Amino acid sequence: MTQRLAKGQNVVWSESSCVVRVEAAVPVDISALLLGADRRVHSDMDLVFYNNPTGVGVTLGSDGDITVNLAVVQAASVICLISVDPQAQPLGSSRAPRALLSGNGQLPELEFIIAGLTTERAVLTFELYRRGRQWKVRAIGQGYNGGLAAAVADHGIEVEQSPVAAAAVSAPVPPHPVAPAPPGTTDQERLHRLIGSIF
Repeated sequence: MTQRLAKGQNVVWSESSCVVRVEAAVPVDISALLLGADRRVHSDMDLVFYNNPTGVGVTLGSDGDITVNLAVVQAASVICLISVDPQAQPLGSSRAPRALLSGNGQLPELEFIIAGLTTERAVLTFELYRRGRQWKVRAIGQGYNGGLAAAVADHGIEVEQSPVAAAAVSAPVPPHPVAPAPPGTTDQERLHRLIGSIF
């Protein structure tokens, strides 16, 4: 039976690996951040996404799933997130995304329906983190209007941007929808170009 988690809820995860996937009414990209104890990456290589599909113990599959081998992971925590293209409608414009976490049996054991989204273009789904000798899973649900760029900047990945854009990244989610930036000018597109040049 699949256990539904509420936002902020955490449970013990006793299996040696897991797979995270997300069902959404709109096309989404799934990524993962490998974080230290300070909840920040050590380098840009700690972002696992379509231009960098493998990290230590974390793999992005061709079907859009994130596989986490907890026996290999060296990071203090792994956060999975989803984002939409800059030109796409925000995540709150359609049915709430549903994040699923499966274990060795491959059937979903945990689900998290990420309700209440409005103008966010990225949202953190599950976090797997160490607590002593145990791994635990937390349902996060933190959204970012600035998309993938804002989410990764919040965890230590530097994204080239203007001072105005930097202020937008750090701003809280407003109560009313805001118009998206013109094509080609968003932080997320600049992030993709920046990280694409690394590889």
